[in-house]
Amino acid sequence: MVHAEKGETMNNHTPGPWIFEVWDYAKAIPARKELVIRTACLRVAVLDWDQRQDNPYTIPNDEAFANARLITAAPDMYKVLAAVLSWMEDLHDINPFFTNLRENARAALAAAEEREGKP
Repeated sequence: MVHAEKGETMNNHTPGPWIFEVWDYAKAIPARKELVIRTACLRVAVLDWDQRQDNPYTIPNDEAFANARLITAAPDMYKVLAAVLSWMEDLHDINPFFTNLRENARAALAAAEEREGKP
């Protein structure tokens, strides 16, 4: 478990940008396709999906592609949320809404960093 000090950004994840694409193994036995999330040179993740829509134990096509888009956006969303949280540190006394929003942002970043939702 890695912890960031106040003001630090976690940089232990594979740097973006991440993209997703379908890799087709038509000549494999059994033939299959993989929904791959990758950088320019590294595979980050492979999503299991049901391209034939006959397997009740895998994710349907639309949901798998939506998940791939969300995962692919994760590095950018992390950076933006960290920047917004930094900006919000001075706003928590102005409005209680900002206090709640700031705590939710901290908790979301903490979840990505595998630590408790504390500064």
